[in-house]
Amino acid sequence: MKENNPMSSSIFMIEKQNKTSYLFLKRVQDIVFSLTALLLLLPLFVLISLTIVLNDPSASPLYKQVRIGQGGKPFVMRFRS
Repeated sequence: MKENNPMSSSIFMIEKQNKTSYLFLKRVQDIVFSLTALLLLLPLFVLISLTIVLNDPSASPLYKQVRIGQGGKPFVMRFRS
């Protein structure tokens, strides 16, 4: 027999709000961390690019090759490693 308790539905709504807030904050944290890491590693990427170009002037630090990424989405540009 199902209990008709108004408190149980309000608890469910609070849990749903907490999950939504958690997911939003997690997404913000992921973006902030990614941008911070990118900014910190940018000088290294520039140094690697310069090294590639100086070693072989005809080479490009970026190259095109179709790959399948996350979710089956194709991407083309890659950083030469």
